[in-house]
Amino acid sequence: MSAAADKLSNIDRTDTQRIPPGGTPGYRVASLRGGWQPTDALRLTIALENMTNQDYRIHGSGLNMPGFGALISLEYTF
Repeated sequence: MSAAADKLSNIDRTDTQRIPPGGTPGYRVASLRGGWQPTDALRLTIALENMTNQDYRIHGSGLNMPGFGALISLEYTF
């Protein structure tokens, strides 16, 4: 979660490639991650990221963050 970043320096106001005019809007992103380890050697992890598919940008990064994503990981150690 981030509040709007709209208190900009004069330099940031002119940097419209990285920062939208008026500042970077605030956002809320919900993610869920969980796992299960049935044995000492086996672990399963599942994650749902940006579950609302929110379009957002970390202030000053110049890149929009990815939308919804699902990850599944199976780890086996020996």
